[in-house]
Order: sequence, then C-alpha cells, then structure tokens
Amino acid sequence: MSLRAALLGVACLGLVLVGARLRWGSPLVVGSVAGGLLVLRELAPYAVATPQWILIGAAGTLLTVIGVTWERRLRDLQLGLTYLGRLR
Repeated sequence: MSLRAALLGVACLGLVLVGARLRWGSPLVVGSVAGGLLVLRELAPYAVATPQWILIGAAGTLLTVIGVTWERRLRDLQLGLTYLGRLR
C-alpha cells in the first residue's frame, strides 16, 4: 500500500465519521464512495488470484443480503402506509 492510498483512506474515514456524527449526507456519501473505490483498487491484484467460485459466491451472498433488506424495508413501508391510512 502506498502512502497516498493510506492518506486517502484516512481522509475517507474522517469524512465518514464526521458525516455520521454531524448527520451530514454529502460527506458521508463522498467518503464512503471514495473509500470503497480505494478498497477495490487495492484489492484488485488479490481478486485476480482468487478462485472464480469464491468471487461468484461472495457476489451471490451480497445480492441475497441486499434483496432481503430491500424486502424488509418495503414491508415496513407498507405497514407504515397502512398505519397512516388508519389514522385518517
């Protein structure tokens, strides 16, 4: 890892922490995206050496978790709308 990547990582972490603490949207998003891209860039050489089935399994697991979270949030939204409708 280069000094430049380490400094960028520290800056991203700082943006994420400050953004979360002060409830700012933009610094949190920018820090998260820049940090994620930095991680992807630094892990690229290792990803090439990783067996293909591990990458496919990790992508499948990530997509399953995202799908479950999406469905849960959609259900919560529908319950909230039902509750709001009963208040009227």
